[in-house]
Amino acid sequence: LKHALADQIEAHLNLLPEYSGKIIFSFSNISASAMEAAARRFEKKQTDIIGMVCDSGPGIDFFQSSYNLVKYQFEENSFLLRLIKTPLIAYGWSKSLNKDVSNDLNKFPDDFPILSIRGWRDRLISPESIDKIFEPHPNLKWRKLNLPEASHVNGLRDFPSEYIPEVQS
Repeated sequence: LKHALADQIEAHLNLLPEYSGKIIFSFSNISASAMEAAARRFEKKQTDIIGMVCDSGPGIDFFQSSYNLVKYQFEENSFLLRLIKTPLIAYGWSKSLNKDVSNDLNKFPDDFPILSIRGWRDRLISPESIDKIFEPHPNLKWRKLNLPEASHVNGLRDFPSEYIPEVQS
């Protein structure tokens, strides 16, 4: 699924080939797909993407994120069913479980700007898991927007006065 979504994102980026000021705005672990699509473009020396905003992801601990998705989002109460569903979701996403994101980020240009938005009350993807994606990449010019009271992808809805100015800048 991760790679199929990257194909779709890349196809959408190709819809406006003449526009060179594209900013990718992605949510949750789909941000990993967006990074893959961007890395492909950077490999081809395409310079149409000038920045990226990642809200609530991606996380490096994808197996844990999948378990949390089953437990909290799908509200699966049976521990046994959580144990069965988690690997199906995790490996259905990608056999590399987001470990390939690092290779994609290595293809990004130096000082590429990324805003990483994270809620400290996110039960699906922890801020620490998100940090593990970005910290090994000194080539990136990334910064965090920490929303201490936010959970998963609810920052804009619940904290617009903090969220909007950061995204605009």
